[in-house]
Amino acid sequence: MDPPARPLTAKRQRFVAEYLIDLNGTQAAIRAGYSPATARAQGSRLLTNVDIQQAVAKGALVQAEKSELNVAWVLDGLRAVVERCMQAVEVTTRDGTGTGEYVFNAAGANKALELIGKHLRMFTERLEVTDRDGEPLGSGAVGLLLDRLEGIADRKALAAADDDVIEGW
Repeated sequence: MDPPARPLTAKRQRFVAEYLIDLNGTQAAIRAGYSPATARAQGSRLLTNVDIQQAVAKGALVQAEKSELNVAWVLDGLRAVVERCMQAVEVTTRDGTGTGEYVFNAAGANKALELIGKHLRMFTERLEVTDRDGEPLGSGAVGLLLDRLEGIADRKALAAADDDVIEGW
């Protein structure tokens, strides 16, 4: 069971409220009363604090509930964009007569479909690590590589210790 969270100070509560406005830690720190000279570092440090992270998450949830925004609403909007962009709309002249040509917004449809696909995790970007011959490295090969790197680091540490002993001799 987690220990009870300590209440945030007034300054930290202000930081959370300001952060929820634009999700900019530096500007939130300045608006909350931290020095502009150190605001970037303060904002970054504050955002790593677990109590502040919890307060930000709670505040974001309250904002979403108040605005009635949720995943279903966003996906419905994206679906509407796709359907509208995919419609073939007849090109008309200034007087409203059709020209016999049709257009649709491919870029808008593609972007909306991309966002929906990312949400559904249809597109997973992966980095493939290969050896010098272009062959993919399996997890075993990565483990061997990490073992070798650790061995090199250990040898360097031993060499540095030997140098200290020789200098102290």
